[in-house]
Amino acid sequence: MDKETEINHLRALQHGDTYFAQFFKNDVDKMVQNIQNDFPIELGCKFCEKAEALQRSLNTLKEQSAQDKFDMAVAIYRELDDSVPDSLKKAIQDSLGSPIRVIEAKIAADVPPTKEEVEYLIKEAKAKRS
Repeated sequence: MDKETEINHLRALQHGDTYFAQFFKNDVDKMVQNIQNDFPIELGCKFCEKAEALQRSLNTLKEQSAQDKFDMAVAIYRELDDSVPDSLKKAIQDSLGSPIRVIEAKIAADVPPTKEEVEYLIKEAKAKRS
């Protein structure tokens, strides 16, 4: 497809009653300019800026969620010390996503890791050296 045909298609979509027109109506002029200049079509478009802002927001929320889960685990270990029921231990493991994060939470709560957890850390350290 040549540039002019592509531009004509964009213009037609811009003025139609379509989802494309609703979403990209403010960006079509920039897209046309990019096509004419042989730039990537999305360069400088608002929809990209919006997507990047949403991605940053999502990343922030994921980080906050992970921190909240970690803080919850620390609070549970502080409250129950080393007498956390197995079902709750599994929930903590599932929530934190890795045995290392569980051990970090226990240490943050001043609960010593179990012998099995120490052995796990040693095994992981040896695997990383290899």
